[in-house]
Amino acid sequence: MGQIEAPRHSIPAIDVARGIGIALVVYGHLNDGSFLRNWIYLFHMPLFFFLSGYLHKVKTDYRGFFEKKFIHLMIPYFSFLLLYAPLYYKQHHTDSHRLLHTVGALLWGGDSLRGLLAVFWFVSCLFLTQQVMNWLLARHSSRTVNMITVAAFVLSFVNLMYAPWFKLPFDAQVVLGAMPFFLLGYRARSFDLNRVWVRLIALVGFVTAGILVYSHPSLDYEMRSGTYGWPGVSFVLAASCILTVLFVSELISRSRLAVVVVGSLGALSMGIMFVHLEVRSILGVHRLEKMNPVVSLCLVLIGSYFVSYLISKFSLTRGFLMGSQADVKEWLNRLNFTSRKAIEEVGSVAE
Repeated sequence: MGQIEAPRHSIPAIDVARGIGIALVVYGHLNDGSFLRNWIYLFHMPLFFFLSGYLHKVKTDYRGFFEKKFIHLMIPYFSFLLLYAPLYYKQHHTDSHRLLHTVGALLWGGDSLRGLLAVFWFVSCLFLTQQVMNWLLARHSSRTVNMITVAAFVLSFVNLMYAPWFKLPFDAQVVLGAMPFFLLGYRARSFDLNRVWVRLIALVGFVTAGILVYSHPSLDYEMRSGTYGWPGVSFVLAASCILTVLFVSELISRSRLAVVVVGSLGALSMGIMFVHLEVRSILGVHRLEKMNPVVSLCLVLIGSYFVSYLISKFSLTRGFLMGSQADVKEWLNRLNFTSRKAIEEVGSVAE
């Protein structure tokens, strides 16, 4: 499949959309059971899959694409997993005989992870979704890809309604529910989203979503647990909310100050995703969350941004905690050079 034209939305607007998305993720974790949280849970994670599809460029070098995305997503995934593992064990399994159970949960990933690691499902699921969709888009016609994605969407509800017990490592079964949003974002690149009627329909869907979520909390598209709301309805309403976020992001991106503030959050959204639950725990804002959720949100976002910013300033952490391909390869080359040098020194001593 050939490449398609460049996105009509500017990169600053995409960073702003990511910034809004990560702010919604943090807010959703601060307010359990509230109406606004349920509304957010309809579209905040689908938004990231949509943006990933929107920015995707089809690669026929499958090995190279796998390597690039593995470094960008899975190396930070495993690095943070190792960093958090001792604390995770202490919080969830204080008895030594539960060590194997903890190790099993860490290796399995997905919704078996709790607490500080609850958000990790997204990273592994995004990685798998990118690999599957890139292969489909590179090998098959648009019609075939559409049909396969629709079939995946149907299977996601079959999994939900008839086999909710069926789980795969790294939440791989959730890829079925993520594929439609990824493809929607990919197709949206070749469509003029700035048309008035598109914005009007999206706004109507956004408002309708809020009204329905208020009376029917089960509408949410809770991907981590494999819950996809009402068949078809939740998807359409989530897509409307996503488009509304894009339109708002486009407006916000016209302000330099807003781009600096919100766009900066978006640029470090992956780091914030990994650290915000730990920052929330360290700040101890649990009581404040009920009294003033907005202040709590700002504190956790600022703290998470600061930690992510520090991580991005050093080559080692930028590579293994932020997924910088250049830095990872640089450190691997250093390790390779050091090991070769050590072998040569051992050989010379032996001689």
